[in-house]
Amino acid sequence: MDVRRVFAVAKKDILLRLRYRGAYLVSAFFEPMRTGILFLLVYAGFFSSGAVSIGQVTGENYVVFLLLGMLLAVIFRFGFDMIAGAFFTEKIYQTIQGLLISPARKVEIILGMGLRGLIDILPMMVISLSIAYVLLPISPASFLYVMALMGLMYVLVLGVGFINAAYVLGNESISKVFDLVAWTWILLSCFYYPIESTPRLIRPFIELNPVYQANHAIKAAWMNGVLDFGSLTYVLAAAVLSLNFGVFIFNRVWKTRGIDGY
Repeated sequence: MDVRRVFAVAKKDILLRLRYRGAYLVSAFFEPMRTGILFLLVYAGFFSSGAVSIGQVTGENYVVFLLLGMLLAVIFRFGFDMIAGAFFTEKIYQTIQGLLISPARKVEIILGMGLRGLIDILPMMVISLSIAYVLLPISPASFLYVMALMGLMYVLVLGVGFINAAYVLGNESISKVFDLVAWTWILLSCFYYPIESTPRLIRPFIELNPVYQANHAIKAAWMNGVLDFGSLTYVLAAAVLSLNFGVFIFNRVWKTRGIDGY
């Protein structure tokens, strides 16, 4: 893998993104806060009424729980939707062929666009983590563990997002199915609520979800100082598998369908 090509893809996508500065500011700063604020009001009312805890969430740590959950939800949505959105824009401008026949390998395209996404996410990441640290400081080892898991979760979702991008190019009607996939995946990831608040019937499916494992391990590390390297390994394996499977499916769809709907 050529790191220079990764940065070249990121630079090109950033310049294209900045053509729409208003939309950039809304998506990067304001959109992600809506759900977090709603849950903040719910938890504030819940604990002010005399409740003690729900799972690992208490009146003392629910703000940190929500800050981390909101940030992870943002990382998830950017990873899942960003490449498909960028490809759709390039499809309209009829520049997508140039990207896909460039020397950059598919993995380099994924990571380059993922790097651009990190730049979008960075302001919210800095603000959320800074507030969380002020409210509940953690050790440097725990912080590095949290950042590693966030990065692996991002790569994991980028791999699936690349499959979404393939169908945006080849069959936009099928790509609508990915909205349902994203909604279900978010539901089973427990970003804003603990697993204890979900029906027992679906908890085994939640626990198998590597995004939930990353989410749970990150919050356990930050809120309780517990570093679960089993979860780290599980998410690492899922990220590698997702990245390779995403490239494989993209190549299959690209070969059989090409680009449809100019």
